[in-house]
Amino acid sequence: MAEIKSGAAGVITNITQIATRNHNDLQNRDATAAHPPEAVGVLSPSSMFPQDIGKNWKDLGVFPPLGAFDGFAYAGNGIIVCGNGNGHVFRSTDYGLTWTYIGQLTVCRLIGIAYAGNGILVFGSDCGHVFRSTNYGLTWADLGAISGSGIYSGIAYAGNGILVFVSIDHVFRSTDYGLTWTDLGVIATVGLYAGIAYAGNGIFVFADDGGHVWRSLDIGLTWTDLGAISATWCESGPAYAGNGILVFGDDSGHVFRSTDYGLTWTDLGAISAPAGIYSGFAYTGNGILVFADTVGHVWRSTDYGLTWADLGAISGPVFGLSGFVYAGNGVLVFGTQDSHIFRSDITYKLDE
Repeated sequence: MAEIKSGAAGVITNITQIATRNHNDLQNRDATAAHPPEAVGVLSPSSMFPQDIGKNWKDLGVFPPLGAFDGFAYAGNGIIVCGNGNGHVFRSTDYGLTWTYIGQLTVCRLIGIAYAGNGILVFGSDCGHVFRSTNYGLTWADLGAISGSGIYSGIAYAGNGILVFVSIDHVFRSTDYGLTWTDLGVIATVGLYAGIAYAGNGIFVFADDGGHVWRSLDIGLTWTDLGAISATWCESGPAYAGNGILVFGDDSGHVFRSTDYGLTWTDLGAISAPAGIYSGFAYTGNGILVFADTVGHVWRSTDYGLTWADLGAISGPVFGLSGFVYAGNGVLVFGTQDSHIFRSDITYKLDE
């Protein structure tokens, strides 16, 4: 297994075996949108200064083999796994500070990824194959062509082994932690290239390429078209921020927000226009949400997505449909179209 250097720091990371932990520790299942817990009784920087999460960013450098970064997932214990547009997988065991190159799973683009607990990670690809790891991303099994068309959406985990993704217009569902999948048939009438969110209480939400929002109340089994919320492509989100609040963005830079578990939506206006929103949203707790627009500006909300502040041009073009991930301890990570990984840490602020 080859290793690569991470950015200018030139640090080489060695993979260590990580003990299995219960999947429920890592799932966002309750009404307050709890996140991976920090050490009990320890005042971490993120607990002392939550309003500074996501403010300051560092470019960790270019990560070869090259490819636009799309999917990032946090698997607990500092482990982050990501994939790029040429099928390469990378892994960090120190909250994204340094990265190890795992290998190439496919020549196809790796997009949506989900962590299902107990070391299990699941990747979708634009050739319709699903890949699965049971050891925190160290090794992977190709489960074959699950879908007859590309998987361009994210994958959402609902607990109890249930995962859901959408492939162009079909919904696929697994009840055994991603090992086998059932095609639930044609759901949307146009393609899905955005993420999918689980909001607890059996509720899944996604937006399609025609601006319609779809919602399931029975853990992904049946779906209702809530109508055309956006007038253009929806390639970002939605993300769940607890207390019934969901947000997503569209190709025109508009942000949409729901406070009733996705039933009704408010257009907050052209937040990042003329730049579109493709990156996906990350929720960090304490009302803080972040996303990146297509020209590399990072946007941040501290009031559950109601208002947004432009933090400036952090990176080059952002491509990842599910590229943002929150890893606890004040750490956020995302990747770009030009193979860079960017990281935000609350300690960057404290160092200043």
